[in-house]
Amino acid sequence: MKQQQLLLLTQFVLAASATIEFTAPPAGSVLKGGSVLNVEWRHLGNDTESLASTLFDLKLCAGGNREDSYDCFMFIARGRSFGQGNSVSVPVPANIGGNEPNAYFLQMIIHIPQDPQPVNSQRFTLTDMTGSFDQKLLVGIEDISATTHGPPTFNELRKRQANLPYEEQQGTILYAPPPIQPPTRISLKTAGPLHPTSSFNIATSYLPPATVMTTVTALPTFTVMSIENTAAPAPVDEEMQKFLNRWKD
Repeated sequence: MKQQQLLLLTQFVLAASATIEFTAPPAGSVLKGGSVLNVEWRHLGNDTESLASTLFDLKLCAGGNREDSYDCFMFIARGRSFGQGNSVSVPVPANIGGNEPNAYFLQMIIHIPQDPQPVNSQRFTLTDMTGSFDQKLLVGIEDISATTHGPPTFNELRKRQANLPYEEQQGTILYAPPPIQPPTRISLKTAGPLHPTSSFNIATSYLPPATVMTTVTALPTFTVMSIENTAAPAPVDEEMQKFLNRWKD
């Protein structure tokens, strides 16, 4: 029972981490080092109340996009919950790094049992910095050139995995593409299956533990809007009402 609860919690936070988006600082922005850094983010899902108690750390990082080509220099927030708001401001010491363009990005680590999930922001520049980067970071910064994209996040990873046919995926968590947007007009009388049927065997003895724990579905790429029908109702035959009126008291 406890393992099932942890699985449900993990699945929920995995989906939550895929919908975190940084809104400040903007991609490619130039900010003054040694001053206050304002960070803002938003949750693109609808279930923000359930996410409120989830904890995360937020770090200021710099370097390339490969995991071995960047380092994180300071905590912007530590052990903070999403329920405390979607922004934080802290002073950034000028001596922690250099002035290289688009060298900096933010990394949010969402606390998931046994598997913390990183969400990275777009890149930005800090000027008037008095420190410097070591050679490893400088090579990483040079490799990214003038791009403003930070290291790949869980959201991008899941999108790539969801494009891989389900039967070819491996691991304890599998990924499915988003639901298909329904058509505005139904033209077919019958529809064929989207995927081939799965073969199965009837168990005649105890089966081994399942190798797949859960399936995470990518978020829909469309929205549905309800529109009120303001047309007048069709006329109703009054004969039945006249018939029913015969039994009125």
